Amino acid sequence: MKKETRFNHRQNRYELIFNHSRDIILILQSDGRIVDANRSAVDAYGFSYEELVNKTIFDLRQPDADSLVKEQMQEASKEHLLFEATHRRKDGSSFPVEVSSQAFRFDSDNFLLSIIRDISDRIEVEKKLRLAQKQLNSMIEFLPDATFAIDKERKVIAWNRAMETMTGVKKEDMIGKGDFAYSLPFYNEARPMLIDFIFSDTFDQFDCTYDLKRTNDSLYTQSFVENFFPGQDIYLWAKATPLYDENHQVIGAIESIRDITERKRVEDAIKDSRDFYLSIFNELPTLAWHADRRGRYIDLNKSWLDFTGRTLQEEQNYGWMENIHPDDVGNVSIAYRHALKDRRPFKLEYRLRRYDRKYRWIIHSGRPYSGIKGEFAGYIGVCYDITELKSTKEQVLKLSTAVEQGPSIVIITNTAGEIEYVNPKFTEITGYHYDEVIGKNPRILKSGKVPLEEYKKLWKVISAGQEWRGEFLNKKKSGELYWEYASISSIRDSTDKITHYLAVKEDITERKKTGEKISFLAFNDTLTGLPNRTKFTGILANRLEATGSSINTISVLFIDLDMFKRVNDTLGHGAGDKLLVDVGKRLTAIVDNQGIVSRMGGDEFTVLLELPHNEALKEIVEKILHGFRKPWIIDDLEFYFTASIGVATYPGDGEDAETLLKRADTAMYWAKERGKNNYQFYTSTIQDRSLRKVRLENHLHHALEQQELILYYQPQVHIESKEIIAVETLLRWIHPTMGLISPEEFIPLAEEAGLIIPIEKWVLKTACTQAGIWLKKNKTLKIAVNLSARHFQQSSLIETITRTFEETKIDPTQLELEITESTAMKDPELTIKILNSLKSMGVSISVDDFGTGYSSLNYLKRFPLKKLKIDRSFISDITSDQEDEAIVSTIIVLAKSLHLEVVGEGVETKEQIAFLKRLGCSIVQGYYYSKPLPGTEIEKILSKGFLTE
Repeated sequence: MKKETRFNHRQNRYELIFNHSRDIILILQSDGRIVDANRSAVDAYGFSYEELVNKTIFDLRQPDADSLVKEQMQEASKEHLLFEATHRRKDGSSFPVEVSSQAFRFDSDNFLLSIIRDISDRIEVEKKLRLAQKQLNSMIEFLPDATFAIDKERKVIAWNRAMETMTGVKKEDMIGKGDFAYSLPFYNEARPMLIDFIFSDTFDQFDCTYDLKRTNDSLYTQSFVENFFPGQDIYLWAKATPLYDENHQVIGAIESIRDITERKRVEDAIKDSRDFYLSIFNELPTLAWHADRRGRYIDLNKSWLDFTGRTLQEEQNYGWMENIHPDDVGNVSIAYRHALKDRRPFKLEYRLRRYDRKYRWIIHSGRPYSGIKGEFAGYIGVCYDITELKSTKEQVLKLSTAVEQGPSIVIITNTAGEIEYVNPKFTEITGYHYDEVIGKNPRILKSGKVPLEEYKKLWKVISAGQEWRGEFLNKKKSGELYWEYASISSIRDSTDKITHYLAVKEDITERKKTGEKISFLAFNDTLTGLPNRTKFTGILANRLEATGSSINTISVLFIDLDMFKRVNDTLGHGAGDKLLVDVGKRLTAIVDNQGIVSRMGGDEFTVLLELPHNEALKEIVEKILHGFRKPWIIDDLEFYFTASIGVATYPGDGEDAETLLKRADTAMYWAKERGKNNYQFYTSTIQDRSLRKVRLENHLHHALEQQELILYYQPQVHIESKEIIAVETLLRWIHPTMGLISPEEFIPLAEEAGLIIPIEKWVLKTACTQAGIWLKKNKTLKIAVNLSARHFQQSSLIETITRTFEETKIDPTQLELEITESTAMKDPELTIKILNSLKSMGVSISVDDFGTGYSSLNYLKRFPLKKLKIDRSFISDITSDQEDEAIVSTIIVLAKSLHLEVVGEGVETKEQIAFLKRLGCSIVQGYYYSKPLPGTEIEKILSKGFLTE
């Protein structure tokens, strides 16, 4: 009794703190007898104070726990002990508690201080969380303690948010890690943790020291970690529990870790302080406060001050209200005043500003206490940060709402496969209502098109506790088939037993259709539906690999439509597209089942043939050419056009797909050069011509800058006077290694490569510059320059000629431009406009190679021309061929009727001169008088002014 008396005579102020703490506080003798208890203990157990101090701790525990209680008291007498237990009330009901027990000495006697917290609410929350997490497969994510789990290979399989917060290590950086990687955030080295002892038969297997305690299958420990946070040491409490499969085999383990630094600090302070009641108040991990009769705060504990980051003086009186959220302060103030007025307990929920300026949700509770004489003395209370709990509840609500309103189908079945839950999306997709499917098996969705073996595989996977993912073709209530992607996994209870299966499904019907369409577009031409280049090349490559088993010969046809551009230019691209579709159909019909037709792009098609011999190949090719000769009907109009075909055969022309296609293409271009509307087999000669063409084109790009192009000149002579009236400028290319290259070879190349315009600009300027020198001696001499069709139709032509006159200073009347008959007739109206512009400048125009094209007399008389030049092909046989004589005679008569001069080109004999003279042609040009000569040599002839025969 002396001991009890000493406890009962503590200072009144701290006795109030002791009695009004929200936690149960018991003072025990070493034999378990209760020598003191606070008011929370009286309220919690239902005993009066007098009844309670005549009890032992054994009376408050379960009857079968005596031996465990003795063991726990013995351990607590040596060092601090934190554990969970079940206590009994006076009425016989029980409730779960968390006990923090610590030995201390007072007046040379040993006591146990037990701080006991009713954790019923927490247990209930944990049950609700476990239930929600079973359904949503996210249990561990919402545990308040930092928690992680490993599999039997000790690789991390879970790392929750609290663990991320505690360690600063993100889940994605830890999942799948092994070799004790999970210990690095705690100890900065790879070493065993509590969880590793789950897999050990003895505690001394690892070279480290833990003070381990075991309850059933779970292990507990506390450890001190130095410098866990920079410059900060912490105490950790940890619990590890094994994870079992359905056969009760250990498949992993889970460990929860709690930072108990604050609690440890409070308990150490109680043990070391003479006035332990003050230390309890000041070191409580919860926010504790003490107010006087008028409600003015007198004391706020360290946790409160740490939470707000303010001093005691700033918080005293009503200063603490300055931290309340502006939206909450009015309601809090009113409720607090009403509670003070009625002197009743209160509990408020509001947002309080923390030291980091962030608001946290708290529960602020208080109750009145009485003085020694029973008078109202003030209030005492605590505050709890419920932000995480509130967030967790919100998360559970969000998750439930997400399932109900989510875009995916969710189905939950029991282990027998009977449906217990479907969300609204299930009804929307399948057409089955909730009441129609509850208790039914998901097989009601079977389409009958999925092999039974697939369902067996599914059940084997999920029955083993693993997740199954895959696609199903299922059937809706309406009978409509649909594709769905499903993820099916198991839900386990607290004993790790599978209780349900969770299926999350998504309707992927449209995605499948889109995928099939994309696949088709990737390998087929969108216009004709024929295989495209990629698919054709793949098919060809596969056939080439399989040639060993075939007696047929593989050939590739490369087909290009002749003059296809004419259709696009006249009728538009829509008509051109219709024509390409018809071409694809006609080719497919001709080839039939003897090959594969493909569209390469544009107006190019290819055909893969496997035929027994070359005669069969030629027969197919000729059938294709013949097929193109039939009319094509586009928008009720008949069109005729032909095709050029190149043929390459395996293995002589190439042993791989790309080579065969390339050489068939080369042969096709040779067919075009041979006049189109024919086919050519690939030969090495064609390849040589192609290579020469490529080399010439490459060199031609540098010919101007490397000064390889030069001008030759050939005089035009008056037959009667032998006077030189003009010189025609002729372009020559002298390559340093290939020598003199014929204009007939490189001029078409220049036109194809887009080089003809810069070359002709150079020719025009160079010729005019040279003429300027010659004209100083011969004022009547004209310089003739040829223009290509492309240059003639350039919008900048007039500007180019004008600038040339300005730079070379020659008189425009001294320049004569030559265009071909086909150039003039390409766009007659445009030709008239350009020629009129040139004529207005004083420039003369002559038509070169007249008679080789198709001129309209109507347009010919409208063209402001100066000369007609008869093509050399008619002059060469004029003395022996009556048809040529008739043509030349007609041209001369036509020219005279149009008041035009006539020039005979390619004159080489005296007989030709005489014949032309007799027909009335007065001007000739050709080798009879002079071959084309460089400027230095022609200048000698020009100095005379005339030529002799």
